[in-house]
Amino acid sequence: MISLLFLFTAVFILVYYGNSYMLSYIVDEKGVWTLTRMAQKSRNRIANILLIFMGLLSRSPSATGIGMMAAGRQDQSLKWKNVKKALFYPKYNTIVLKGRYGEKSIIFCTQNKYDHVASFVKSHCKVTITASN
Repeated sequence: MISLLFLFTAVFILVYYGNSYMLSYIVDEKGVWTLTRMAQKSRNRIANILLIFMGLLSRSPSATGIGMMAAGRQDQSLKWKNVKKALFYPKYNTIVLKGRYGEKSIIFCTQNKYDHVASFVKSHCKVTITASN
């Protein structure tokens, strides 16, 4: 039953989201803001409302709560003072910022902007690790 649930979830994500997620980033002297683009917010809103509705119908407070939390947290921010470690993956043009417990932000860069963003992040973080793969 669990395997079937995972299969249906994977198919839903591939069909509904097209295996992509549209984000924008603001990286400045204060921190990193991850912003969900408007078209993506609309799709997320529909999925969250469905989850809330299905949770209410099945009397599942967990599903209802997850839908409500997801609906209220489409954008996130991480201030530099809260960043404990920055992991750099140049092969994938990705930077992972780890903050306090449960706080994490991932910056996906285009190839031509990765070096600039990586050097800016390195100048604001105490602990930086570059992955060798």
